[in-house]
Amino acid sequence: MSEQSHLTTLYDLVLAMGSEVSLPPLLRSVLGRFLYQTGFPAGIICLDDSMDPDDFRVPGSAEEIELAVHATLGDPALEELRGRSFRVRSSWVADPSAYLSESDGSAELGVPGAAYPVVLRLRIPRMGVLLLLGEEGMAQDPVLTRVFEPVMGNLARQAYLAYRHDEHTRFLQRDLNRAVSGLVRFKAALDASEECVVLVDGRGDRVVDVNLGAVRLTGFGREALEGDRVSRIVPDGVMERIRAAQSVAREETSGPSDLNDRFTTEITRHDGTRVPVEMSISPVCDHEGGPGTVILVARDVTERLSHELEMEAHRHHLEEQVAQRTAELAEKMVELRRSNEELEQFAYVASHDLQEPLRMVSSFTQLLAKRYGDKLDDDGMEFIRFAVDGANRMQALIKALLRYSRVGTRGGDFVDVDMNEVADRVVRDLSLAAAEAGAEFEVGSLPVVRADPSQMGQLLQNLLGNAIRHRGEAPPRVRVWAERLDDSWRISVGDNGVGIDEKYHDRAFVIYERLHSDASRGGTGIGLAIAKKILDRHDGRIWFESELGKGTTFNFTIPAHDDGQGAHDDG
Repeated sequence: MSEQSHLTTLYDLVLAMGSEVSLPPLLRSVLGRFLYQTGFPAGIICLDDSMDPDDFRVPGSAEEIELAVHATLGDPALEELRGRSFRVRSSWVADPSAYLSESDGSAELGVPGAAYPVVLRLRIPRMGVLLLLGEEGMAQDPVLTRVFEPVMGNLARQAYLAYRHDEHTRFLQRDLNRAVSGLVRFKAALDASEECVVLVDGRGDRVVDVNLGAVRLTGFGREALEGDRVSRIVPDGVMERIRAAQSVAREETSGPSDLNDRFTTEITRHDGTRVPVEMSISPVCDHEGGPGTVILVARDVTERLSHELEMEAHRHHLEEQVAQRTAELAEKMVELRRSNEELEQFAYVASHDLQEPLRMVSSFTQLLAKRYGDKLDDDGMEFIRFAVDGANRMQALIKALLRYSRVGTRGGDFVDVDMNEVADRVVRDLSLAAAEAGAEFEVGSLPVVRADPSQMGQLLQNLLGNAIRHRGEAPPRVRVWAERLDDSWRISVGDNGVGIDEKYHDRAFVIYERLHSDASRGGTGIGLAIAKKILDRHDGRIWFESELGKGTTFNFTIPAHDDGQGAHDDG
């Protein structure tokens, strides 16, 4: 081969190298040009992952070289060479006859008698060998040998660039595959969502993408929505919000914006109907400085609004019923108050007017006994005593009724009342009855309360008087004490009297209800009713604990007032 021909070969090889950017096409192109320009009938390029150029491997036997030739020419035997490796010296050009055993003659196997095994120092994690196979004597061409050296150097540089290109391509493809996989998963997640999701272009109103939720909600097909104007499905007010979000997306530098606009609006469906939705608009910025994207997320709230309307209707209905019942109750309260006032007035007038005739009956009956007693027999005198006792008892009942009616109509103002002073006064008033009964009082420290002082005295008078009146065989022992609760005082009056039969417990505070069948114990049956009415007026309550034959303890509460005054210290 002439010098000019080899130079042409060199030129063509350089052109072939410059036209390919990927390593496999580059090597195939160079090998093809080598074979075409040099006249070699066959050739092969083997690559190895080793970094040591002294340990490259090429076909080491005639049979393996034949397989390599067949593989290069497109023979299916290529599959048999994959993964196999062979040793070779680290030289640019060598005579392959040194690697062929005498028993495996090349002529016998039909292998060409000359070859150029050339180590390719590619400066990449893969080194290689270019093997050209031809007739005897082709390997002795010194001009071809001189051509190989610059070609191989240039091929090494081009192969390195091609390798880096392939490596970057692989990395990009890997990242692309990951991005595509993530996008597929993201799209699947969006499509699985019940919400309507619409992505709008960062500059105009073009719909970039939608999920299946948007298809279901709007009734438009995905193809009809994507690329269409979003103003087709949202009202003008929403478009203003979208434009504001687009402005934020353009101004921000990267990532999602903090702006997240939530509101209630309507979406127009394919059939022209409107669907109430709860919508949020979020701008997403482009980290490369692009216009970004605006994401619309909408949820159908038709059912929720329907429930809210039903609830609102029920609420209005309940409010009307409550207002009606309140008005009726207020009217009843007015009537009840008027009726109570009339009853109290009637009771006062009636009892006051009844007292005078009763006094006359009692006085004249006593006068009759005084003047004509010596003329009456024992039965007559007994009848007179019955009449006088009945009149006196009637007077006592009338006076008790007057006291009961005056609790609500003639009560005094509420002032600070020292219950210790009230108890001392009541004990003094009952001293004569206590002396006759042999009663003893033990009064503990009592609080200062906001109350009607007269009614507090009447309350303790009734409870202490009952303790003396309903005494047992032992002398009465009456104890009074107080205890602070959360927001009230509890005052207790306990005795060792006869107790109250359980059958009377439910009727203890009913007016004119006597708790004992023994008439000799006296009483009008109205004292506890008065006590309850007094405590009702003071926002308190009264109850008792009793066991027949073991005494009774009455408890009542009075609200504690805010100045914090409490029970006095003993002594």
